Amino acid sequence: MFIVVAEEGNIGRAAARLFITQPALSRQMRRLEEELGAQLLIRVPRGVELTGSGRELLDKARVALAAAEDALTIGRGSEPRGRLALGVTMASHQEWFGLAEAFHERYGAVDMEVHSALSDVLQRRVAGGELDAAIVLEPNRLPALTYHHMRDEPLSVWAHPGHRLADRGELSLRDLEGVRVLLVGGAAGRTSGFNRRVRRLFDAAGMRPQFQEAPDLVPMNALRTPDALSVSVATGFPDAVARLTLVPAASMSYEVVHRTDAGTAAVRAFAAFAARHARGA
Repeated sequence: MFIVVAEEGNIGRAAARLFITQPALSRQMRRLEEELGAQLLIRVPRGVELTGSGRELLDKARVALAAAEDALTIGRGSEPRGRLALGVTMASHQEWFGLAEAFHERYGAVDMEVHSALSDVLQRRVAGGELDAAIVLEPNRLPALTYHHMRDEPLSVWAHPGHRLADRGELSLRDLEGVRVLLVGGAAGRTSGFNRRVRRLFDAAGMRPQFQEAPDLVPMNALRTPDALSVSVATGFPDAVARLTLVPAASMSYEVVHRTDAGTAAVRAFAAFAARHARGA
């Protein structure tokens, strides 16, 4: 009950999700606050927000719920059940949505929610308990999270078909000295693992392109002008965009991430399922 209210940030939406009336849920929340002797919620114009005590209770409630879900698997083999809120990176997101659907078909007792965002945003949501797990690309590692390597994805140079280098077939980093190279994600992606990997790649080669931030969240939407070029994994670029082999070869990694203290049976099953998918891809 309390977890649903915290997730929705609105008593009315939480009541609808729980199939009870709003007054009844409000009374239950007041009783909970009276029992604990602490205010858990603050009313705001659009709903409710957690107090410090509320955030502390939410963390503990999620740990308790994870333990309860794990306990339900006793005597039922390794079949997971319960809720799995999954995040998928915008890079190759269609593949990851398909993976989530395949997992749900295999483990029908798991109630799945799937959300898409930039990898760094997903990691913060996992660390904050909003998501149970996420598939991320080239993550900036956080100490409270556990990472499971899925696969390495080769980097290519992607260019607008009108770019002067678009017909080269292959390019080295030396060929990109002084060339405009897009870094994506806008302000939200400025410190992302994706852009950090691109910068370090050029730094290691001693090359200095003209890095430019594109306002677009994802690379496939950024290559709109004839001088547009980026270094990226395959993310669903339009067919007209030129894909040039990067030499020497380099890659980025996809990983499954979850909180170290919240490894439920559903999370563990998904990490294993994703790893099997990666090996077969």
